[in-house]
Order: sequence, then structure tokens, then C-alpha cells
Amino acid sequence: MAGIRSVFPDLDLPQTRFLEFGAGWDLTIPLTYAAMGVRHQTLIDLRTSAQLDLINHGLARLGAHLSEYEEIARQPLAIDPTPVRNMEALADRYGIRWFCPVDACDTKFDSGSFDVITNSSVMEHLAPDILVAALRESRRLLVPGGVMSCEIYMEDHWAMADPSISVYNFLCFSEEEWRPFNPDTHYQNRLRLPDYLSAVAESGFELLQTSPAWPTAEDLATLDRLPLDAYFTSKYTREELGVKSLWLLLRKTD
Repeated sequence: MAGIRSVFPDLDLPQTRFLEFGAGWDLTIPLTYAAMGVRHQTLIDLRTSAQLDLINHGLARLGAHLSEYEEIARQPLAIDPTPVRNMEALADRYGIRWFCPVDACDTKFDSGSFDVITNSSVMEHLAPDILVAALRESRRLLVPGGVMSCEIYMEDHWAMADPSISVYNFLCFSEEEWRPFNPDTHYQNRLRLPDYLSAVAESGFELLQTSPAWPTAEDLATLDRLPLDAYFTSKYTREELGVKSLWLLLRKTD
């Protein structure tokens, strides 16, 4: 949201129609948007992952730390932290409508239904062809001038649970070698910065801003120690391989 507001400081949040795909388990981001004044949010997921106990835990934490979030958001925030009994209550209380299952590549929503589309830690789980299809569908759903914000986590997700491996560990495997470690339930596409920029261009979006987390000297040293697969070393620079996360802000120009 901070990135969107930096480009569009006069965004009328109560009137802006948001769509988030891949909303996840606890809906932390949509609830935070609601606290900031967003009143029209549509959330979609391909699989049922949102859990009421986690949502209510997130509500309690958000309510308990509201002042800290206000410092980050630089504006007063307001949210009712009392637990919700069902997903329908999210619509009544916060204007959050949740739909599942919905395919982000073919949502069935009308064209021009939304002003802003967001996703966080979703794009890295989409195969390249699905990524482009999801971007094209998102572009269709936006009004002219509408924007899309993408937070992409480009590290090996298995490193979160196994501190013995590097965040670049998945770059050491060929496609065939990686397949047994890459199930559909936790698919990682291993795409690097140029691939995401190419997908954006192919989808027809205008790239407004890009903020890669470029590798540090220590990150580059780690890459130098790893037996990286030849596919990656022949296609990308060390700096491109080392990017660990990426934020993209895209706009529909017509």
C-alpha cells in the first residue's frame, strides 16, 4: 500500500475497489487495508486456505498494535478487533468479500471491475505460462489507469524450514533434478528478475516502478560457493541470480 500511495497520494481509499489474489491463511494484508480505510475488497484463492482462527488471531494482533501500524502508515487507523464468526462477517464489517475457488487466470468477473489489484508472495508460485495469463487477466479486470502491486519472494522457500541450506539452494538443480522437490502444493518457479520483467511486457502492462532487493557482497559470495546449475549461470548475471525479492507496480494504460 505504501508504494501505491507514494505514486497516487490522493487515492480515495473508501471508494477504491481492491482485488487481491492469493489472499492466504490469515488475511493480514486485507485486514490492514481495511484499517487504513479501504471499504471495497474482493479476495480470491484457488484453494481454501483462509482460516477463521488465524483471521481472528490477526485481528487481535492488529488491534493490539494499532499505534505501531499508524506510525508505519502515517495515518490514523481504525478496526474492530473482536472475532468474526464466519467469512460473511468480513463483508458486513470490513467490506471484504472472499471467493474460493477462483482461478486468477479466468476469474469470470466483469472487465473493469477493479481500480487496484494486489498480491504478495504469490507470483513465485506460478508457472511461467500461468504467470503471464494471470497478469493478462488482471489487466482485463482493471479500469483504464488502474494499477497492480506485486510483492515477489524469490528465495528458495525450503530454506525457511531448513537453515542448513542457502536461500539460493534451488538454483543448484536442473529442471529434472528439481522436480521431486517441487510439488504442486508448494510449487516454486525459480524465475529471476529478467523473467518477471519479460512477463510484464508480454502481458501489456506499463511498468511504473520496480524495486529489486539486489544481492549484497555476502550474497554474491554465497552464490560463488554454490554449484549452480549451468542453465542459471549461462542465462543470468550474478546480480540477477542474487535478487532475493521484487516489488512491481504496474498500470493499465488503456
